[in-house]
Amino acid sequence: MGNLHRDQILIQMHQPSIYWVESLKKPMKISNILMICFLALTQNVFSQTQVRRKFTINGTINSDTGTVKLIMLADFSYYRHPISLSSKVEHGRFTFNGLIDEPQGVLLKFLNTYQSSPFLISNGEQSIRVDIRLSGKTPEVKNDVFTDENKVYTASRAQFLRESDFFYRQWDSLNKVYNHQIPSEIKRKLELERSKQYARSDSLLMEHVIKHPDSYLGLWKLIDLASFSGYEKIFDAIFDKFSPKIKQTYAGNKLAEKLKVSRTVSLGKVFQLSNFFDRQFKQIDTTFFSKNKFTLIDFWYSNCSPCIAQFPELKEMYGEFSEKKFQIIGISTDKNQYVPQWEKVIQKHNLPWPQYRDPSGIEASKIGINAFPTNFLVNEKRIIVAKNISLIELKELLKRELN
Repeated sequence: MGNLHRDQILIQMHQPSIYWVESLKKPMKISNILMICFLALTQNVFSQTQVRRKFTINGTINSDTGTVKLIMLADFSYYRHPISLSSKVEHGRFTFNGLIDEPQGVLLKFLNTYQSSPFLISNGEQSIRVDIRLSGKTPEVKNDVFTDENKVYTASRAQFLRESDFFYRQWDSLNKVYNHQIPSEIKRKLELERSKQYARSDSLLMEHVIKHPDSYLGLWKLIDLASFSGYEKIFDAIFDKFSPKIKQTYAGNKLAEKLKVSRTVSLGKVFQLSNFFDRQFKQIDTTFFSKNKFTLIDFWYSNCSPCIAQFPELKEMYGEFSEKKFQIIGISTDKNQYVPQWEKVIQKHNLPWPQYRDPSGIEASKIGINAFPTNFLVNEKRIIVAKNISLIELKELLKRELN
């Protein structure tokens, strides 16, 4: 996709009108000046107005009945007009109709058994073929912004995907062999390899955006990545490679804003305390951090299985290192109605470290925390020294630094 359409708009916006050129040849009356200002303002307003156009999705699915849902890929702030549509399946077919002002990332859900991987929709007619046996895979989508480019993008990642699939199958096999109690040394190697997998995936996205700076697919891949992973420096580098056309979309502007905020919780930054309250509605005491060499700030919620699964190991580390200037602070993103459940989990697992709440995860969302658990390791000055550190890495660091 080229910049022709955008260039035409820029030419129209900046080309002087005949009225303006002629008016420079003679003194202008106040009324003329006001008229020129009005025309310029009007032109600017209309140039920023987004025209919503109809989209139609004609879908087929290997089920005779049920309900298919079209939902947003990321949080609603990325959408000028949030999308949430449902369609009844009749004889293996379904249809969605709506309005859209620019290509957007979405997912498909069918009952509680199928969820697609992300794809893009655009204005006009498009088709989708869904195989409910392939949950987590990309459905067969045919439209003008996704189909062809996705083939290119997928082909460029083919070798990586094969290697990644082999790696995760190995991990699954080891979990079965060790009954989900993989020895620390083996688990450490697996986690290091996973970090390399993440870095390679990010690099491949960067390569794609460099070759396709007008890529809506690349934009929504980055949005999906930033929503899941929080903030990484490479995200800024990838975003910088997009063309002005992509950066100036509604979703592009929102991503730029979120990356700017997320930078405040990157390595080397001071972790800013927000509206976090304990059960007595008291905020975190800032002197708490200065009394410890390291503090792990753990974001979790009461219905998060991976969050709760880490508690036994965290308790073990807390018992070993809490008297050596290591502390933990838990911050729950539970909604108000789940406070009793939150308190029940704390009591059930007998968590000895301070617990605070960020109701509904409002503050967490502001700094790009959308996946759980998420943690930050800070020093006595609240400077972030690690983010999403694994428990194995954390234990190694504490042994090295505190013993």
